[in-house]
Amino acid sequence: MSEHTFLQLQQRVLGHVHGSRDTTSSNVDANLLSTIKDALNEALTSLTNDTKLMQMRRDGSITFVTSQETYDLPERMGEIVANTLFVDGNEDFPVGFISQRDWVRLGQENRTDSGTTEAVTYAGYNPTTRRHQLKVHPKPSSSESGKKLNFQYYETPEKMTADADIPPIPEHLHDGLVHGAIVNSFAELIDAQVFREVHLLQWNKYERQAKKASDPVMGRISPLRNAGSPKYPARIALRNFTIPTV
Repeated sequence: MSEHTFLQLQQRVLGHVHGSRDTTSSNVDANLLSTIKDALNEALTSLTNDTKLMQMRRDGSITFVTSQETYDLPERMGEIVANTLFVDGNEDFPVGFISQRDWVRLGQENRTDSGTTEAVTYAGYNPTTRRHQLKVHPKPSSSESGKKLNFQYYETPEKMTADADIPPIPEHLHDGLVHGAIVNSFAELIDAQVFREVHLLQWNKYERQAKKASDPVMGRISPLRNAGSPKYPARIALRNFTIPTV
């Protein structure tokens, strides 16, 4: 296996569905090339959504402001990794996650106290900044201002657009994007037997390979200390927290 550029991947898909790898040929319809590009990006998104790869894991943080409850999360954030949220200076005690529905059900949404953050809820999407948001509970006190809530997350892949772009996944999985693009978008242009016995079979194989290369922390559930705190009775062990798709 070897590394492939976006152009090389386009050429390979074109060869299967058109019989030629010449993306500059006047015989190749521009709409077909556009569909091939979209199909390759769709395969990349599918592969990274289903499998959390170490290559897509990033460090993130938000900086507290006195009495500010809601904060923007990093761009292209797909999922917060289990048990990785910690406040500066309190690294032995992970911050818990509670759903907004449970927070409201428990009557906690009107709390006005401030202090060291002990729990977070998902706050929705900010259309102005185009970022997902997180609410922290309690709101930071003045002594917490300037501290950071640190965490790790899985980044969603940036769309490939330039011919020289390289898929942000291990190079042994690049070849699988070709088969994924064909399976997702070009089944009707491929001989049925070839589709089943080559492309579908290969795409499933690459999906399995990706899962073998997945982050071993995926799906881990870690119990929280002091989970029975009367101040936050609904705190739960933090599971990997997936950001809703906009």
